[in-house]
Parts: sequence; C-alpha cells; structure tokens
Amino acid sequence: LAILAVNTFVKDTQDPNPLIRALAVRTMGCIRVNKITEYLCDPLQRTLADEDPYVRKTAAICVA
Repeated sequence: LAILAVNTFVKDTQDPNPLIRALAVRTMGCIRVNKITEYLCDPLQRTLADEDPYVRKTAAICVA
C-alpha cells in the first residue's frame, strides 16, 4: 500500500506547481517504510536541482 502511495507522490514531484512538488517531497520524507527508499532516490535528486528555491529547500530537509 505504501508503494502505491509513493508512486502518486513521485508523479506529483513533476507537477508544474512548485508547491505541489514540495509537498510531495515532504510527504515522501515522512513515510518511514524501508522498502520505499529506492523509490525516493530519483525524485529527490530531481527536486534537489529544481528551479524553485522552496522545492530545493524542502528536498534538502528531506535528505537531512
């Protein structure tokens, strides 16, 4: 079930709205399931280099 939820959040990290992207990253960072760690790597790398500073900040906090 967690993997299905993460898939939705991964799609949201590509949304045109920066607030949606940041909230998706923040929500994925709060999910503490070991099996989803591999799904978080690509969206986190992409959002760490995002054009919007709020999305970058949120991704950095998620990594920390």
